[in-house]
Amino acid sequence: MDQTARETLDQLPDGVVVAGADQVVLFANAEAVRMLGAGSADELIGAKLADALVLQDKSGLTWCDRNQPYVGLATRTGVPEQPWVLPNGTEVLVNARIVRPSLAEPVQRVAVSLRSGRGRARLDRERSDLVATVAHEIRSPLTGVKGFVQALLNR
Repeated sequence: MDQTARETLDQLPDGVVVAGADQVVLFANAEAVRMLGAGSADELIGAKLADALVLQDKSGLTWCDRNQPYVGLATRTGVPEQPWVLPNGTEVLVNARIVRPSLAEPVQRVAVSLRSGRGRARLDRERSDLVATVAHEIRSPLTGVKGFVQALLNR
């Protein structure tokens, strides 16, 4: 990978880790290094993908154990976004692209993307607040109307 491509990938807000057919990490951008707690990209490059991705789910399984990107159906082209936890307790959203030259050939590359889960938590809070506000605004006028209708029915 040329220097310009590396610099461009280092500027991304999401972490990117790419592993080859041998399950060894070929590339990790600066954000992935920071998220995974490595001192430098050199600590991740050359390591097995399962060792580099220090992510666990709520049941304690690692990302590679749960998703097994190098085995399974030949038609599988990716892993959908899932929440995972870093060793420091931070939630990240992880998805992956699985690259095969053809359906008859083994996996050539796995590109993993790591995104901070804080944005999702904020959106969930905002969505909950909106639903609560709308429900309150609808319920309040209906309570008055319901009272007047009950009074008319009682006469």
